Amino acid sequence: MATNSPDTERDFRTSNVGRTDDQRDVSRNPDANPDPITGAPRSHPVGTGVGALAGGAAGVGGAIAAGAAMGTVAGPVGTAIGAVAGAVVGGLIGKEVAEDVNPSVEHEYWRNNYASRNYVKPGTSYDEYGPAYQYGWESRSRHQGKNFTEVESELGREWNRAKQNSSLGWEHAKLAARDSWDRVSSRAGTGTASTTTVGYNTGSASASNATSEVNDLIETLKDGQNGFQDASHNLQDPSIKAQFMEFAKQRARFAAELQTAVMQMGHTPENSGSATAAMHRGWINLKNALGGGDQSILNEAERGEDVAVRAYQKALQAQLPGNIMSIVQRQFTEVKQAHDQVRNLRDARRS
Repeated sequence: MATNSPDTERDFRTSNVGRTDDQRDVSRNPDANPDPITGAPRSHPVGTGVGALAGGAAGVGGAIAAGAAMGTVAGPVGTAIGAVAGAVVGGLIGKEVAEDVNPSVEHEYWRNNYASRNYVKPGTSYDEYGPAYQYGWESRSRHQGKNFTEVESELGREWNRAKQNSSLGWEHAKLAARDSWDRVSSRAGTGTASTTTVGYNTGSASASNATSEVNDLIETLKDGQNGFQDASHNLQDPSIKAQFMEFAKQRARFAAELQTAVMQMGHTPENSGSATAAMHRGWINLKNALGGGDQSILNEAERGEDVAVRAYQKALQAQLPGNIMSIVQRQFTEVKQAHDQVRNLRDARRS
């Protein structure tokens, strides 16, 4: 391994007198991505720059007002000083905003979870969706205090320049971008998550009440997942068997999505259904029905789906945060469709 000469070490010691540990680290490692203001390594220059621009503007405005009030030649000087100070403070604020979003962490999260999203076409590579997720969290950092709906048109116009190698059009990419935006907003607790639901009460709620409502749905989904799996193993009709396995996968995917939402609120999500919960969710007689043929199984499955629909209707009347309400509403549409399919299968067997 190469070593520094005595002259190099002496130069290093001389140049680092009075500097912080972080700044000394940067001197030893020029590739440490130093912060332009503090000199600290591993900075986010985009966030710092955005913050500096905003802070500088605020500093100018404040200095102008102060100079005008004083009515002296200090006004122009105060303007310049205010702009510099505002840029420094704004840069530090922007740096904190950017560091709240770690690109490596975000990419890892979405790489592990993107396939469970309803808008993702099965078998599609993460490389198609990764740029859209990145666009979402970066845009959220640039548009502090706004929700996704307010800037959606602007983001759509800029998507072609941000899409990198993705072939997704904006109508498809925006679903991933919105998902990423909401994840960052929920974690920051700023209330700037997208709010696009229509026809339901999307007012804010306490995190504990929201968690309770969502965990009830997770239990319902887990019970449905287990019920559909057990039923599929005992059905004789191959087409119904395959359909029930798809329903089981759907419930697992929906439960995982809601578990993520609960974690983003800083709470612990429900991880399973329960025998007690199942008794109230329509699957209580499934075990007995398993030996009674396809008709008996369909009867119990339809009963379970009735309870799932009611659980979603109850959640949709609750005071859930906008981003979670959007998830619940979207899931309810598909749960209701599954309910109707099971009911039609049951009725067709009766005739």
